[in-house]
Amino acid sequence: MDTKRNRIFKILLLSVVFIFIVVLMSFATSDLSADSHGTRAPGDYQGPQYCQQPGCHVDIYDSWITSPHASAWDTLNTSAEKKEWCETCHTTGANEPEHNGFDPATDQPEYLKNVTCESCHGPDPMSLLDSSDAVDYDALVCSTCHRTAQFDGQSKTYHPYYDEWLNSSHALSLTAQGGQVATDPSCQSCHVAQVAIVENFEGGTAERPVTDPQPIVCSVCHDPHGSANEYQLRKPIEEICNTCHTVGSPLPGEVIRHPQSSMRTGISGIDESKVPRLEFMRDALCSDCHMYSTGPPQNITGHTFRPKMEACVSCHAADSRTFPITVDQASSAVDSWQDITRERLDSTKSNLTLAKSAIDNAHQYHFSSQILIKAQDLYDDANYSYSFVIADRSQGAHNLPYALALLEFANESAREIIDMLTPGEVIGKVVDKDGNDVIGASIQLNDEQIAVTGSDGSFTADIAPGTYNFKITKDGSTIGSVENVEVLPGEITDLETISTEPVQDGLDLVILLAALIIIVVFIAIVYFMRSKPPKENEKSDEDQQQEEAIMEESVDESSKVADN
Repeated sequence: MDTKRNRIFKILLLSVVFIFIVVLMSFATSDLSADSHGTRAPGDYQGPQYCQQPGCHVDIYDSWITSPHASAWDTLNTSAEKKEWCETCHTTGANEPEHNGFDPATDQPEYLKNVTCESCHGPDPMSLLDSSDAVDYDALVCSTCHRTAQFDGQSKTYHPYYDEWLNSSHALSLTAQGGQVATDPSCQSCHVAQVAIVENFEGGTAERPVTDPQPIVCSVCHDPHGSANEYQLRKPIEEICNTCHTVGSPLPGEVIRHPQSSMRTGISGIDESKVPRLEFMRDALCSDCHMYSTGPPQNITGHTFRPKMEACVSCHAADSRTFPITVDQASSAVDSWQDITRERLDSTKSNLTLAKSAIDNAHQYHFSSQILIKAQDLYDDANYSYSFVIADRSQGAHNLPYALALLEFANESAREIIDMLTPGEVIGKVVDKDGNDVIGASIQLNDEQIAVTGSDGSFTADIAPGTYNFKITKDGSTIGSVENVEVLPGEITDLETISTEPVQDGLDLVILLAALIIIVVFIAIVYFMRSKPPKENEKSDEDQQQEEAIMEESVDESSKVADN
């Protein structure tokens, strides 16, 4: 009996569990596929919950749910500026019955209130054969809402972000350097949207080549999925501009690109021992001047990124540490900064041109290699400083003290190069021993011709400062020389009249010396031979004469004996 009861109890328990599971699945299915409008068919708007299913875009959903996009409906309904046409941009799929989008007439369905995933990626993006088609970096995606809109034939300018962006340099980022930046890997991370997002903000490496490069669009700076930073920026507002608008790593001699943030903080490739760091309006952010905005009735979003003098007024009026100014006063101050900077730029450019010419011509004046290397290093630093101010493009407005310091350093360096490579001039006249002009004589330094005498025997030569010995030749023969000639920079050294006498040149002296050595050696040999003592087996003339006399006496005696 007990066994039968236990069996019935188990069957009832299993039935309850089964019913519970069926109910749960029914609710889950209802959440994903049905609402008051009926079943969500493939291709219909599915709602953000559909994207956050396990194994899908959970992290992106978690970021989006805290973003302004996720509360766009509440923002609209609490705004005093709410208009009948606003729901189109504060909901998903409004007025798209073919995809079961949001219905403004009934304010349903609930899951399509707010700006959800499908507002940007389109209805049911996972139903696409290639889901990558649902990702579009084009600014037109954002322009669906963030632009001047037409409603009942009238323009409604509430969010003209896209309109202003079209008139910004960001919209033209792909055209810089004649379009080279779109394919140059060293430029793409700041000029191509797809690369900028991956490499500057996500810490990855973008795939190349980019088949559909986009300029610096909205999503480069703003993360549409939401972020911890205000305005959904990918970095804090005080850092975002610095991502690209910085000098980076270029050093003197290298190309400088958009160093605005570096100029603001007074940092460049020039060592601080040469140009000390100088900051300007330290507490002012790039956005304070370049993102000046106003609300209705004149809506300005600041997305042209052009500074407005009204921004100066708003800060000076709000900050007790500053003094109040008017728009005209702010404009006048900035104009004066730029006038001073332009004037210094002109003078620096002139001096750099002279310095470059001095370096290019220095080799013909016999300057040492050490001086030429030093001059080139000075020029690289000076040209870098000048180019840094030019590349900043604010003409001093971003940091007047540092811009002027760089230009002063560049001017001083250029003048030092000019002084360093200024040759002296040597002049004179060559005559023979009778006082006649010597025409066509060669003035030589280290066997290199530096001047030739003219029809009156005179000559002139530019040469690096120093002390020299000059040789004068004519028809291959040395006819004179001048020694210990001191040449000073920028001054004329007059050797006056040089009277020449034929002299032996170096080769003749060598030959003469060799001949003298040969003669001396010959005399020594002869002398040695004549004074050499006889060997033991050799007899002197006197001994030989005595022997001959003895032999003659012996013969005479032999003859006498024979006669007897």
